[in-house]
Amino acid sequence: MNIPAFFNPRFTKEDGSLTNEMQLFFDELMQALQNGVSNNGFVFPEQDTATITALADMMPDGTAWYNTDIDLPQMKVGGVVKTFTLT
Repeated sequence: MNIPAFFNPRFTKEDGSLTNEMQLFFDELMQALQNGVSNNGFVFPEQDTATITALADMMPDGTAWYNTDIDLPQMKVGGVVKTFTLT
C-alpha cells in the first residue's frame, strides 16, 4: 500500500472548501486504503521471494507479504522472515 506523503499544504480555501492539493491528497489516500483494507480484512502486498529478501532488512518486525512464488503469507518476526504454514 502506498500512502501518499503529507507535505503540509493549506487545507482549505477562503470559502472553507478543500484546496485542490488536499482534494488530491485525500483522493490518493482513500484509493490506497481501499486497495489494501476492506471490511473483510487487510490484503497483504504481493511480492516474489527475491523482492521480499531485498526488502526484509529495511522493514520492521511485523511487516507482512504474500509471497507469490510459494503462494503463502510471510512475516518478519525477530528480524527473520517466517512463512505462515497453513493446514
